[in-house]
Amino acid sequence: MATVLLDVSASSQQWFQNALKEMGDAKHVRFLYTEEQKYKTEIFKVLYLAKFLKLMGEKGRRIDVDKVACKTVMDELEANATWTGSSACDDPHIFAMVALRSARYIFTDEHRISKCRKCMSPVKNVMCTFKTIRSESVYKKHRSRIFKA
Repeated sequence: MATVLLDVSASSQQWFQNALKEMGDAKHVRFLYTEEQKYKTEIFKVLYLAKFLKLMGEKGRRIDVDKVACKTVMDELEANATWTGSSACDDPHIFAMVALRSARYIFTDEHRISKCRKCMSPVKNVMCTFKTIRSESVYKKHRSRIFKA
């Protein structure tokens, strides 16, 4: 059973929309979500993602990350010298969610998340164990593992 995190940066990509439909139909895929303000604001700017994550919550396929705990980890990251020293590290909510409720795959269109993962791995490895899915070809490469029951 795979747990994935959806980043809004990929929302306009057709491959992502197709993958989201596939994952939505698969019973063994779970989705991370948090009410923490930064993530919630981003998601609600993309109405179809907000509706999708609400539906996954109703179906019991959403893993909710506590917003206070998420904010605490975000604050810790933003006080970390390695984090602040890297221009690639600007999505603390993504890394906080993964640290608190592990996601194996992050669907994104940003290369910076991978760059940040690389520099943060020696510091906080628990939040850097994910694979980034940034294209249809990468999705196809990992698809069988995402859908494995």
